[in-house]
Amino acid sequence: MFQMLQRRTRVHYPRRGWMWLVLSLVAMSLPALACGSFAPRPTPTPTSTPTFTPTPTFTPTPIPPPPTSTPTPTPLPPTPTPTPPPRLEPNSIGWVIPGRVVNVRANPGARSPLVGKIAGGAIVNVWEGPVEKDGYRWWKVDDRYGLVGWIAEGNGEEVWLVPLPKATPTPTGSRITVGSTVVVNTRGANWLAMRVAPGKDARILHRYPPGTRVKVIDGPVVRDGYIWWRVEDEDGVAGWMAQGDREDRWLFPLR
Repeated sequence: MFQMLQRRTRVHYPRRGWMWLVLSLVAMSLPALACGSFAPRPTPTPTSTPTFTPTPTFTPTPIPPPPTSTPTPTPLPPTPTPTPPPRLEPNSIGWVIPGRVVNVRANPGARSPLVGKIAGGAIVNVWEGPVEKDGYRWWKVDDRYGLVGWIAEGNGEEVWLVPLPKATPTPTGSRITVGSTVVVNTRGANWLAMRVAPGKDARILHRYPPGTRVKVIDGPVVRDGYIWWRVEDEDGVAGWMAQGDREDRWLFPLR
């Protein structure tokens, strides 16, 4: 009976129908294949990694030092031969070194009586000398103000009395200087002579009584044991007058 039922329930499809069924199944499987394992996978776009470029380090270019020039040595001038200092001599003008006060004695010698002092910077008339005594060299001088005596030139280490330097001006004030006015002061009625040149043998131009004022225009000049000054009187007459001798003084500057 069972077999009879199988026979009854078995469906019979025509042969052409089977072919259409197979084709339908194949057609349905194509999209799945297309979307599945047969579809190409997308290629991923590679991400580029930035390359680090190091900052160049600045290296300064060394500057070469300037060329060293060797200076040409300047030849030294020849050493001049020193000029010997001037020496004192009789009938000349001396100068007491500033900063000193020298003793004036009656005679040459350290034990001779003291007759006065002369301050530094004074200009003196040198009459006699030199005399060597007691380890000193002595000169007889006149301070032009009536003080006459002997002073020492120095002590061997220091010099106190030297010839009057040419660059040292004659002191101003109470001493006779060029441009100053002097007055004649002779003894008694003696008149002072004015001569055409310095020297006791020069021709006399005129004689002036005591109290006469004249202007000093040149000098001094030491000659014949006297100090001479060129003077000019009020009338414009010019000539040479002696300042004094070893004992007396005849011309005095006005104070």
